[in-house]
Amino acid sequence: MEKNEGNRFGLWTLEAACGREDSLFREIEADLAEKGSLLELFLSYMKELRYSPDNNAPPFRKMARLFECGLMPERVEGYHYGVP
Repeated sequence: MEKNEGNRFGLWTLEAACGREDSLFREIEADLAEKGSLLELFLSYMKELRYSPDNNAPPFRKMARLFECGLMPERVEGYHYGVP
């Protein structure tokens, strides 16, 4: 699945069997619709966690789901600092 194809920071590629039908994933999609990019989405989750650092806080669960479902690029071209 890919979203926001016109904005490279809004592009997200997820595994096909990610379980996007559940309520948590629908919340993530709604959150992203309000933001301009994935970076803004993660920033908003981090800001929420400043006030609720609980390990079971919704922003933690949402970020965990995105990392679980995200696909790594097969090939990265160019020089990227810190990437082997």
